[in-house]
Amino acid sequence: MLNKNIPLLQVSIIKYAACNDGAKRGEKRFSLFFLEKRSKSLNLIYMKIVQNISVVLCALFMVITSQLVAQPPAGKAKPGTIYGAKTTQGGAITPQQLQQELSKKDTVYAKVKAQVMDVCSNKGCWLTFKLSDSTEAMVKMKDYGFFVPTDLRGKTAVLDGKAYNRTTSVEELKHYAEDAKKSKTEIDAITKAQKDVRFLASGILVVE
Repeated sequence: MLNKNIPLLQVSIIKYAACNDGAKRGEKRFSLFFLEKRSKSLNLIYMKIVQNISVVLCALFMVITSQLVAQPPAGKAKPGTIYGAKTTQGGAITPQQLQQELSKKDTVYAKVKAQVMDVCSNKGCWLTFKLSDSTEAMVKMKDYGFFVPTDLRGKTAVLDGKAYNRTTSVEELKHYAEDAKKSKTEIDAITKAQKDVRFLASGILVVE
């Protein structure tokens, strides 16, 4: 009887082994499927984290670069000193001649020899020069690429660049007044937009 049962026992063992092996393969497939899903989810999370970090680092780089590229120059604005692109006095016109040119067309490329009236007290990122006894022209630096020292205020300089007519809003006028350390009364008195001459300087030469 025992011998007859041996084949049955062997078959049972084989079936059990096959079943057990199948279960293990199923568990393995499930584990791999689970790990793959988990890996994809983690990858998406990591990608989002990396993207956010990249945006922050890019913003920081731009801020740091702008600060390094354009800083207020140290020291005095001495005659012969050039800020920005190299330029000379040759061919420079007067502010009155510039006004005449701008009365004919909206934009003029020129060199202007004029007296600097004011300079941004915070960074030296803008200045004004005298057009007439009652008007001044606002000057900004091309591509925000260079600043000038506040010591330039009151001195004569040659500004090389592009002049154009523009209307300045009340908000912008007040901003410039704040930069120039004007009093609250003077700032509050600004209530109307102003038509004026703007100048985008690529280079500035201190004359005297």
